[in-house]
Amino acid sequence: MNRYIALIFFLIFMIMHPVYLFGEDGKDAETNEKLKRWEAMTPEEREDIKKRFREWKSLSEEERAFIRENYRRFKALPPEKQGALKRKYMEFKRLAPEERRRVRENFLRWKQLPPEEKRRVRENFQRRQQLTQDGTERLEKQYPQQRKQLPHEEMRNKREHLKRGKPELPR
Repeated sequence: MNRYIALIFFLIFMIMHPVYLFGEDGKDAETNEKLKRWEAMTPEEREDIKKRFREWKSLSEEERAFIRENYRRFKALPPEKQGALKRKYMEFKRLAPEERRRVRENFLRWKQLPPEEKRRVRENFQRRQQLTQDGTERLEKQYPQQRKQLPHEEMRNKREHLKRGKPELPR
């Protein structure tokens, strides 16, 4: 009986004085660090995290495992490949919703193609790319003064003409 009373007093003491379990303020160092980061966030950032947490909780365990595995594989990649993937993702996010849908559909169709068909499509693509490069280079060599100007070059030329007071030449 005395043992039980001693155990109860010990538990009460530990509950009232969590310093003995976790440190000065009753929390471990990792929790303190997370709390500091949370307090440093703006209300919008906190809402975003809450929203993402709710989304995470709504996923099935299989979906969460799939995401964790992909994250682990991503972190195992060299930094330059991680950067390339991030850039591609940002490029994808900038697409209009209809374009993103089309990209997803094309990707799924690509995955379902047999290997021989994939090889044939790649070869055709590379051939077209080479023709385009060769044709562009040949035309630029043949007609260097008629090279299509980029929009920023066009604007710079217009400004120069206006500064000089000369009329702009028609294109």
